[in-house]
Amino acid sequence: RTVCFISCLPCVAPALPATVMPNALVLAIDRLGSGYLGPYGNTWIETPAWNQLAARSLLVESALSDSADLTTLYHSYWQGRHAWSARHAQDTPELAARLASHHVEPWLVTDDPVVAQHGAAAGFCERVILPVGEEREAASVEQTQLARLFATAIDVLEQARPPFLIWVHAQAMQGPWDAPYDLRCRFMEDEDPAPPRSATPPECWLDPDYDPDELLGFQHAYAGQVSLLDTCLGILLDALWSSAAGAETALLATGTRGYPLGEHRYVGRSERPLHAELVQVPWLLYCPEGAGAAWRAHQIVQPPDLFPTLLEWFDVAAPDAPLWGRSALPHRLEHEARTAREQAGIVDGGERALRVPAWYLRQESTGQPHMYAKPDDRWEFNEISDLCQEVANQLAETLAQFEAAARADDRPRLAALPDVLREGLE
Repeated sequence: RTVCFISCLPCVAPALPATVMPNALVLAIDRLGSGYLGPYGNTWIETPAWNQLAARSLLVESALSDSADLTTLYHSYWQGRHAWSARHAQDTPELAARLASHHVEPWLVTDDPVVAQHGAAAGFCERVILPVGEEREAASVEQTQLARLFATAIDVLEQARPPFLIWVHAQAMQGPWDAPYDLRCRFMEDEDPAPPRSATPPECWLDPDYDPDELLGFQHAYAGQVSLLDTCLGILLDALWSSAAGAETALLATGTRGYPLGEHRYVGRSERPLHAELVQVPWLLYCPEGAGAAWRAHQIVQPPDLFPTLLEWFDVAAPDAPLWGRSALPHRLEHEARTAREQAGIVDGGERALRVPAWYLRQESTGQPHMYAKPDDRWEFNEISDLCQEVANQLAETLAQFEAAARADDRPRLAALPDVLREGLE
C-alpha cells in the first residue's frame, strides 16, 4: 500500500498520566445509510459483522446528519457545533488538539482529501492518508479501496500508544464501487438481469417510466459494496478485540450521510433533497465491559453529539465555548430527561428539515413544506401536509425556533415539544 504519512509531533503531550486511560476508535463511513444494515431492519443483505457489533453495542435508532455537506459535518464532529452555528470555526476548540493536550494520542486515517485537509484536522498528531485507487473493479477483496484502508487502520492500531484516538474516515460508497463482481451477483434472483460492471458510482434522475431493472442493478451494486464493507469490518473487529488495547478501547461506528437509490427517483451523491435515505445513518457505540450492550436507544442523536461523547469517554473537560452537542454515552442516555433529545435540525443549501418523534418536516428552498408521519413512514413516501395543516404549521414554527437556537449555539433555548409533535395524532 502507498500511503502519505504526516507526523505532527509538537502536539503530543510530553508525558502520560499515572492512571490508565481508555482508548477510542471511530469509524466514519461515507454514504452509508442505516437502511442497508441488518441491525436496522435490512433483511436482503447479510451483514454478520454489523450484527455482531450491534449485539455488543448501544444502537441509536434515530441518528441523523445535521448536513449533507462533508466539510460542514466535520465541523460538527470535531467541534461540537451544529451545522447552523453562526460562530466562527476558530472560536471553537478542536477535538484532536484538546485530547492531545490531555495526553491522548490522536490519529487520523482517511482516503478522502476533504477530510485530510479539513481545518479542524490540524490537531491530529499523526495523519495517514491513503490515495484513492482507480475506478475499476477489483479482482479480490484485498485489492479494494476499503480493504486497503481498513488494513491501514489495523496497522495504526498496532502502532498507536495508549491512550489513543484513532479516527478512520472511509470514502466508501462516495468513492469507487470496486467490490469484486461476484459480490454484486450474489443478490440476483433467477429472473434478474446481471448487475452493471461499472465502478463509477451512478448519478441520475429516474424518468417517471424508468426501467426497474436498471434501478435493481444499481441497488445490487450498492449491496455489493455493503457486503465488502461488512467483510472489512469483521476483520477489523477481530483485530481490535484480540489486541492488547482491545479491553480498553471503545468503538463508535457511524455513517456520515446516506446514498439515495431511487426512493424518490434520484440515484447518486446529491446533497439534496433531505430525505431519510440521505440523512438517516447508523450509530453504534461499543464500550468495553458491556456498557449499553444490545440496547436500542430511541433518542435522537446528531454529529455534534460525538464531540462531547469522546471528551467524556476520555474524562476530558468540555471547553468553555458553548457546545450544541451532548454526550451520548450509555449512562447519559439512560438517565437524561425524555425531552433532552427529541429534535433534530438538518440544513443543506436552501433546504431545511426537522425531525421530532412523531413527524418529519422538509422545507424546500422555495418554502414549500413536505410532512411525513414517523416512525411509520420510514422512507417518506406519503406526504400529508395538506391533511394536517395545523401540525405542519407547528412543525414549521418549531423548525424556525430550532434554527435560531442552533445559530446562537444555545441549545437550552429549545422549548419542550407539544404532545402532538411528540406522540402524533390519535
